[in-house]
Amino acid sequence: MNEDIGDLKKQAIKAEVDGNYDLSISRWNAALQLNPHYAEAYTYRGMAYAAKLELNQALEDLDTAISLGDSRAYSTRGLIYDKKGEFDKALDDWKEVVRLEPKLAKAYRFRGRAYAAKGNLEQAMQDYNRALELNPKYAEAFFDRANAYFLQRKFNEAISDYTNAVQFEPGNARSFYERGEARSAKADWEQAINDYSEAVRLNSREALYLGARGFACYKTGRFDQALSDYDEAIRIDANHYKSYHGRALIFSSLGQLDKALMNFDVAIRLNATQAQLYGGRGAICLKLGMLDQALEDYHQLIKLDPKNAMGYMARAAVHARKGEFKKALDDSLESVWLDPISVKTHNSLAWLLATCPLDSIRNGREAFEIAQKACDLSAWSDWRSIDTLAAACAEVQRFDEAVDYQTRALAMRCTSAQQQQEMQQRLERYQKRRPFRDIPGN
Repeated sequence: MNEDIGDLKKQAIKAEVDGNYDLSISRWNAALQLNPHYAEAYTYRGMAYAAKLELNQALEDLDTAISLGDSRAYSTRGLIYDKKGEFDKALDDWKEVVRLEPKLAKAYRFRGRAYAAKGNLEQAMQDYNRALELNPKYAEAFFDRANAYFLQRKFNEAISDYTNAVQFEPGNARSFYERGEARSAKADWEQAINDYSEAVRLNSREALYLGARGFACYKTGRFDQALSDYDEAIRIDANHYKSYHGRALIFSSLGQLDKALMNFDVAIRLNATQAQLYGGRGAICLKLGMLDQALEDYHQLIKLDPKNAMGYMARAAVHARKGEFKKALDDSLESVWLDPISVKTHNSLAWLLATCPLDSIRNGREAFEIAQKACDLSAWSDWRSIDTLAAACAEVQRFDEAVDYQTRALAMRCTSAQQQQEMQQRLERYQKRRPFRDIPGN
């Protein structure tokens, strides 16, 4: 009987190595008919079921193996719980593996992953460190520790660990991609493009890598290359909403608003839960004068992300364009409350208070104080805030200061030709000792 089981075991293991999991399972079935208490058979059959993604069946076998005393089943069961998102159970299994094999680097790495999934990054880092002490060339542990650094916004440390990961596993496209993400987070777009390009070279069929490179190219003004990457990403994966979003941003930058709107529409159809998509489409609709649609998009943005200060600020702009100044004021105040150190939110509120055509809303004194704060927050480097401060000065009859600030804003030359023209017109009003009113439709 033992010889028969031995032959079946050899056949089953060979079949699993060859990727023939059905044959492997059938051989283990035969072995278990000979010995229903054969713990190792349950462990290996569970592994075969796991390889086929029949996870519940795999768990049944692994539970049985553990009950029969095969401790090797803990690691496979821990991996399955991780895949199923049952991180508490995964953590318990990897704790047991660590107890049984305290010198096994893999055990610390996977226990660290379970801690990270539960949000305990401090404990995760300790486990990754221990894994790397046991195996200093453990590429996967460097990769996981880099991910933990990234989540803590320690981008330099993350880049260092991703670099070690690619050193010890140079064919892993994902490590290059993630290092590119860390570099993008630092706005190091050129190095990010290099990393994304290497990821694409290693795996040209991954839309994620192409889309990421497309965004980095967009940020560096390489619109043609960015569009090419986005187009290829969409060809590979027609549901890659980020590439439609990226194309929308480029078309918006190029002033091709109809194309931008079309791409935002597709992106939202593919992923209706991303608040930023509604913000982007709302901005396009506002530029196109589609105020009701813009308002609806900003409503949806705020519904999905109630603490998004920019969403309230943008919705305030739409209300102001529609002449709904009380609603505009309420949203502007909310935006400042949500982000009390934002130049944009303070400037937007100050502009409304300084220039609103409705007397009951306008308050020059408060506008002056808030505009000054916006200027201070920007270290006086934001022409919009200085422009707003000029309007606030004019509202409180301090026209000489209004002229000085408006002249200063104009001299910064960070504006478009149309903005320069509008600012010049405001300067001329202040020189005539007349305040400015931002009337919808003008």
